[in-house]
Amino acid sequence: MPQINRLRKIGILGHYGVHNLGDEAIVTAVIQSVRRFLPDAAICCFCLYPDDTQQRHGVPSFPIRQVKGRSASGPARGRSGSIDADRLPISVRERLKRVLRLVPGLLGLARSVRHLLQKVGTMVREPLFLVQSAKHLIDVDLIVVAGSGQLTSLFGGAFFFPFDLLKWTLLAKLTGTRVAFLSMGAGPIETILSRRFIRLALSMADYRSFRDNSARELIERIGVRGSNPVFPDLAFNLRLSYSSKDPGCGGSRVLVGINPIPYYDYRYWPKTDAEKYQTYMRKLVQFSRWLIDEGYSVLFFGTTVNTDGLVVDDINAVLNENSHFSPGSNLRRAQVSSVAEIVACMANCEMIVASRFHGVVIACIMGLPVIGLSYHPKTSDMMTYCGQGEYCLDIEKFDLASIKETFTQLEKNRAAVRTQLGHRTARLRERLEAQYQELFCVQPGGAEAI
Repeated sequence: MPQINRLRKIGILGHYGVHNLGDEAIVTAVIQSVRRFLPDAAICCFCLYPDDTQQRHGVPSFPIRQVKGRSASGPARGRSGSIDADRLPISVRERLKRVLRLVPGLLGLARSVRHLLQKVGTMVREPLFLVQSAKHLIDVDLIVVAGSGQLTSLFGGAFFFPFDLLKWTLLAKLTGTRVAFLSMGAGPIETILSRRFIRLALSMADYRSFRDNSARELIERIGVRGSNPVFPDLAFNLRLSYSSKDPGCGGSRVLVGINPIPYYDYRYWPKTDAEKYQTYMRKLVQFSRWLIDEGYSVLFFGTTVNTDGLVVDDINAVLNENSHFSPGSNLRRAQVSSVAEIVACMANCEMIVASRFHGVVIACIMGLPVIGLSYHPKTSDMMTYCGQGEYCLDIEKFDLASIKETFTQLEKNRAAVRTQLGHRTARLRERLEAQYQELFCVQPGGAEAI
């Protein structure tokens, strides 16, 4: 990337969701790094939920796209004299539905017309949204598209992540803003249109790097040529601050943290498979029983608020069905809503079993022995980089016998694993520091921890 001098304002762009704490970890790490290398630079964010992002990170934030015909930053605003059904009192809405149901097919037709009008309204408002977005970009010197799994068509198809990234790359070029894609994850990219959008966006970037070899190989297969270096996930540069263990958290037992994911669950996963979800959930039930029978305490926690807890609810329901098994105080759950709370929760654990990618990452940063249940190559790649490949299990192929064996081996090697994680994560952090130094062309200053 050409040298960038006198960076006065940095924008951080991504599809950051409400209460996705992996996203929060990435944004926090990038903000910390910018402030360390460029202490005088202003910072802003462009994301799906700017109000939430601004509250969490304390920087001005703007919407990356319209949501349901409006800017993502605020509630719906009906035109003067128009009827917005979402804002009608529930009793009025129900009366309107009852009237429409009197004529067969009329309610369905009304819904179709409403959906069409919303789509048309979004298209009509898009030019104004783009003009407003360009105004926010005009004084930004560099946009950092920050990691996570944004190079994908899995959620929302071609016109969600892929199109948004292309649109904002084009806007940046029009406003003279440089674009850097940092430590990007990738895949799956299933449609021709998605591949074209992503290829165009990456080809126009001033700088790009990828989180692991599997992401780089996928991007090169879709036709992105040139320099495609691999750097660690941006969260590895996160500066953490946490207290020592709460001696009462696990009682006299060793505390094991379990971080689940709604794997193929219809309430979360874009492609659903009830059998796969039930199989995964039952295996965690069996493992939790075994841990408690063996004298451990178990603490469930999520990294995506309001969704990971669904799995914990299902696990508790199955455990409670068995009258001969009473987990009692040895099975707990933590309600967390920020990265700081996740860190405080994990600090009380001796070992972690994580299905979420950033659950594994944060455990490694903290030097906590972790079993990674991998649903994507990113987890196995990252565990290998950290020297922990033998403690990574395929989320579909593992069974009670294999996870018991892996856990027993991990516990036996706890001290050595902590030492190894300390050395490996330090090297990963050095790699990220080198990337920022190359990107900003400056030497780092002081650092703050969260």
